[in-house]
Amino acid sequence: QFSPHPWQPPKYGQHIQYADHPASPALDKTDTTYVQSVNGTLIYYGRAVDPTILPAVNEISTQQSAPTQHTKNLCHHLLDYLATYPNATIRFHASDMIAVCETDAAYLVLPKARSRIA
Repeated sequence: QFSPHPWQPPKYGQHIQYADHPASPALDKTDTTYVQSVNGTLIYYGRAVDPTILPAVNEISTQQSAPTQHTKNLCHHLLDYLATYPNATIRFHASDMIAVCETDAAYLVLPKARSRIA
């Protein structure tokens, strides 16, 4: 596995590109706990050592309360990626650079998305 998440091929000729979320059977209690355990470990690892996995971990996080077989396959894909590249490091160097940030937000783009304002 050479990327932290599966590649979504573009659908040429369409102006709007939708992500595919295949229907798959729900996991039992043991596998649900497994997905949640892997996800919790990888969130820590992603924040501390390898931030390239965070988009994939975020996708798993959105599905971990009711995971399916597809969610478990995403976990295995991510674990295969981490086994392929085991020596991730972060290096910090002093510099005179001034960081300027710009953000772009997406709203209601995930499956079963809803407003979280209470």
